[in-house]
Amino acid sequence: MNNYGIDPANLGFVEGLPNGKWLFLFQKSLN
Repeated sequence: MNNYGIDPANLGFVEGLPNGKWLFLFQKSLN
């Protein structure tokens, strides 16, 4: 769980991404 209340494990479209990759993409989408 991150500070935005979104649990990446519950998002189907990121299931195939390594955690680090997902975190990078998520942070990039915020900026």
